[in-house]
Amino acid sequence: MELMACVLGVRLSKYVTQALTLDDIPKYFWTYSTTAISWIRSNDAWGNFVGNRVKEICAFSRVDQWSYVPGSSNPVDLPSYGCSLLQFSESGWWRGPDWLKDPGDRWPKLEIKPDEILVLLERKKGINLNVGLGVTAEIDKVKWCEKFSEFSKMVRILDWVKRFTKNCQKKVVNQKPFLSVDEVRDSSGALLLLIQAESFPEIGDSISGLLTVRDQSGLRRVKTKIIEREDSYAFRYPVLLPSTHYIVNCLIRDYHLRYYHAGIQELTVIIREEF
Repeated sequence: MELMACVLGVRLSKYVTQALTLDDIPKYFWTYSTTAISWIRSNDAWGNFVGNRVKEICAFSRVDQWSYVPGSSNPVDLPSYGCSLLQFSESGWWRGPDWLKDPGDRWPKLEIKPDEILVLLERKKGINLNVGLGVTAEIDKVKWCEKFSEFSKMVRILDWVKRFTKNCQKKVVNQKPFLSVDEVRDSSGALLLLIQAESFPEIGDSISGLLTVRDQSGLRRVKTKIIEREDSYAFRYPVLLPSTHYIVNCLIRDYHLRYYHAGIQELTVIIREEF
């Protein structure tokens, strides 16, 4: 929280400086957090959260512009401690410590004693990654899904995991805060592949009397009697899924909620459009 306050401080300074064209005036920043000021003053490689904020702070301020103010001289927390309106109106919250009006050479120069444990906890650790993500027939590959009850959540989790592994393997990383339509579609297909790999391992094209074909992504689809009909490919070649699989049950529940608790017959027709 204290580090974020420092970030807000430099952002405010940047905004006021640009708005009032005050580029040539000296600027000073104060914080009562010995940990935050230690992060700012150090060139160590910090973890992502601290590192990104320190980087922003140092981009709009110099290290020598930052100083430590003791809690006794810091009026910022006065409202949170509780006070009357009269006390607040007469407090130093509006003008800062009394010594702030003195020349800079008379400002207190205090030696900070940060908590070294807290400071070093954010030091970035060396990481060696060897990550792979594949679709196999091993049952334990889908056990993680049983921790969730929503098919859409399973898809999003798999999406973020796949993006993370790709980012670890590429120099140019995808840092978008949202998932693309293609990512969601690919992960949905990957989940269906996992279901089929577990439920229909290494068998021929015929499953329980149903003739199946594989599409471009490797999914098994049922070759129906309406393949010549002018309809969607998914309807003419629906994806083959087992009726008792946990993920399939979550998928059905997802459709049930998406279509406002549709009845059995209506829900069957909707799901039959694809599966």
